[in-house]
Amino acid sequence: MYQVFVSSTYVDLHPERDAVSWAILKTRNTPAGMEAFPATDDRGWKTIQKTIDESDFYVLILGHRYGSTESTSGLSWTQKEYRYAKSKSIPVLAFLRELSATPGTQVDADRSKIDAFRAEVKDSHKIVMWHHLADLAASVSQALPLAIQDYIDDEIPRPGWIRGSASALKVVDELAALSEENRTFAGGWKN
Repeated sequence: MYQVFVSSTYVDLHPERDAVSWAILKTRNTPAGMEAFPATDDRGWKTIQKTIDESDFYVLILGHRYGSTESTSGLSWTQKEYRYAKSKSIPVLAFLRELSATPGTQVDADRSKIDAFRAEVKDSHKIVMWHHLADLAASVSQALPLAIQDYIDDEIPRPGWIRGSASALKVVDELAALSEENRTFAGGWKN
């Protein structure tokens, strides 16, 4: 079982982050992200660094918004997380949304910063382009196990987690089933 850090801008890609987290759980791995801990100061950044340090893989989801920036560096929090993970040699799986599939309200008016960030990612990693949320979730479900196996085959496996008992896998399966049930129920809820 591996910990996977999920990084993206939050406001425009919240449903996508949720779908990716469930996809990761279904692969019997554990998603980690910072949506519950806003990085507004050094303490927040230290928490992000520690979480990335403890992660085995880093999933980057990019749309067409640069996101909020950190005051000292001027980088978006997402780009700062990405660069940190890369500096720590955490394997990056990058998923970039097609512009044609992005609502206009989710595209920066001045796209220079996000376009430069996307180019930086494209220059460094094999990327997967996606149109719809379902495409993204399916791509993550396929790419993560392949990446894990590649590292094992290359005899440089990621540390992963050491489970305390055989019942741990049962708990992960139950959590994935309950999460799917909650997602299905929430999707059917009408006001």
